[in-house]
Amino acid sequence: MINSHYKEEIEKQRHRMIFLAQKYGLASPETIKCSQELDKMMNMYFSCPLTSGKS
Repeated sequence: MINSHYKEEIEKQRHRMIFLAQKYGLASPETIKCSQELDKMMNMYFSCPLTSGKS
């Protein structure tokens, strides 16, 4: 299901961002870029017409 795929990818990205923040700090370019990518993924997920909050 597309919905669960988005959720999995978002969760992977979130874990990656946490790892980068712990390794390089919150203000590092790596962490910020990852955070921005996570924001985009979440925006896509929540704007998707298939997202009903139930899966």
